[in-house]
Amino acid sequence: MRKCPKCGSSKSVIKIVYGYPGVELAEDEREGKLVLGGCCEELGAPQWHCKECQHEWNTLRTQPEYH
Repeated sequence: MRKCPKCGSSKSVIKIVYGYPGVELAEDEREGKLVLGGCCEELGAPQWHCKECQHEWNTLRTQPEYH
């Protein structure tokens, strides 16, 4: 279970889904099970949404590491 890095809630974190939604995804959003993020996902786009504090974040590394 994901935990919000801003408020610490673990009960209110849902996935942000990108792409054209079908009927099932649209229904899941209406039920508060996920957030539709739009048709295109850009590098660094948020992957998670906290329903408690509205914070959105990405858990993937978007910056290359240089050594």
